[in-house]
Amino acid sequence: MLALGIAGFLLMRQGEKGNEYKLWLACSMLSMAILDAFHASVAPSREFIGLHSTAQFIGGLFIALIWLPERFARTRTAKQLPKAFAAAVGLFGVISLIFPEILPTMMINGRFTFVPQLLNITGGALFFAGLVYFASRFSRERDDTNLIFTAYCLMFAVSGVTFGRSGLWGAGWWLSHLIRLGAYVIAFSYVSINTAAEYLRLNQEKALEKVNQCFLNFGPNPDKNINKIVETAGLIFKGTSALYNKEENSLLCTKGAWSIPEDLKLQDNKEGNICNDVIINNKDEPLVITRLDETPYVKTDPNVTKYKLQTYVGCAVRVHDKAIGSLCVVFKQNKMFNSNELKIFYFLAEALGVEEERKKAQESLKKLNTYLKSVVRELRQANKELQEFTYITAHDLKTPLRGIGTLAEWFSTDYADKFDEQGRKQINMLTERAKRADKLVDSILQYSSIGQIKEEQDMLDLNIVLPEIVCEIDPPENINIAFEIELPVLICKKTHIRQVFHNLLSNAVKHMDKEKGQIKVGYTEEEGFWEFSVSDNGPGIDKKYYKKIFKIFQTLSPSDETESTGIGLSIANKIVSMNAGRIWVESEVGEGSTFFFTLPKQKMEAKK
Repeated sequence: MLALGIAGFLLMRQGEKGNEYKLWLACSMLSMAILDAFHASVAPSREFIGLHSTAQFIGGLFIALIWLPERFARTRTAKQLPKAFAAAVGLFGVISLIFPEILPTMMINGRFTFVPQLLNITGGALFFAGLVYFASRFSRERDDTNLIFTAYCLMFAVSGVTFGRSGLWGAGWWLSHLIRLGAYVIAFSYVSINTAAEYLRLNQEKALEKVNQCFLNFGPNPDKNINKIVETAGLIFKGTSALYNKEENSLLCTKGAWSIPEDLKLQDNKEGNICNDVIINNKDEPLVITRLDETPYVKTDPNVTKYKLQTYVGCAVRVHDKAIGSLCVVFKQNKMFNSNELKIFYFLAEALGVEEERKKAQESLKKLNTYLKSVVRELRQANKELQEFTYITAHDLKTPLRGIGTLAEWFSTDYADKFDEQGRKQINMLTERAKRADKLVDSILQYSSIGQIKEEQDMLDLNIVLPEIVCEIDPPENINIAFEIELPVLICKKTHIRQVFHNLLSNAVKHMDKEKGQIKVGYTEEEGFWEFSVSDNGPGIDKKYYKKIFKIFQTLSPSDETESTGIGLSIANKIVSMNAGRIWVESEVGEGSTFFFTLPKQKMEAKK
């Protein structure tokens, strides 16, 4: 039965890469187990010796097959061998019991004949071939498995050689059987070791799966994530309770818990507490204490006695290498842990540290957001007050400026004949400067009023609006303004967008320097927004002025050459920005300019 169990284990593992040889080991043990079972079921006789000797020979034959290339063990035919040979040797055993006379004579005058000796010695020699195979692999790989099977083959080789040296029940007989038993014990030790290793591996895989599932279920709330980590620690280690304690205000406070008693204090004195010692020591490995009832903690930590705790495993929770708390699992029975389990426990403690960092970052971000909101409120209020001040100041300036302009015109009309040429020239200059100042004040009022008056979105058909704007501008006959065949219909703040087009077109007309001026309005439809363009064949703009022209009161032409106040493009820029768009210029000096601006489509597209 022992050999059958070992053979079954080997067959389960032979499909793994590098374990192909275990097929032949399994066939060897399976054949020997079946024949030895028949051997043990009969009294000493011809078939008694024959079955034993055949088992030795068949076992050695299969062992020798391990020298075959590994690809043979992976074939479909080879994988059917265990079943086929189990049936064959079983049939051989049955026939031997029913028709023992077909077997050759096995013993004469108390001594084994040539046939059993040949079978046993040949089987022993074949086992010796297996010994060489495993010994050579052990010398290369230093694998304990090869060492175990080297000893296994050695013992069966010796058993086969010593079997025929004495008669039935002689010293050689008993030595041979004792060595065979030892060989099976060695093989069983291999199974036991690997079974234990497999059990540990499976437990570790389950633990890692729980850890992975814990992390996958993390949400945005660090406190909930901390409780999930503590719960995972308790479930993996199958403890009585699991806790995450953190030092706050000279107390040890429980921030995460799993399966704790209802009367457990969530805030306690830290002096003498095991968790506090873990925090103070701040080691990068878990602390394991067994037999707590025999340690000083019986007197210093009341929970040890109160809840009859026997085992404690805990690890410091660290943020930037500073211990801020401890993760612990406690047990009411003595318990030991392997190195892999302690690594998982350390990993969970590190995960708590990460969540504490995230929690701190979220709190800092929350404070920063609160501060930024207050700053934004203050800036909005300051901006509102500034705009109001600008509007009031500009409005109050209009009356004296108009008075100066009117007075200058009176002087020019009523006293023109009293001034010489120089005087009249200066009076005219005063009149023009007063008019220009009045225009500047109007521009300031216009710029500061943008966004002050609330306007509902409405439908704006550019096919109707743009011709109206051209009529208002009234360009000279040498300037032609053209549009796309069909312009879009927008849903927008009509006054705002109308003014953008008005300012861009009037700017192109004012600065046109060609005998035949060409201005064109176009558009492209992009995903999520419209892109409009106003192009001309005017003087063009040097690249170094691309940003300057959109600032308030910035113009590239001297004020005496054009009537521009330098505010039209800044107004267009402000309106486009307020409507979540972008405005820019592309130009070649002497060739002309193209002004582009975008408007979000989802807010501006017409409903059809």
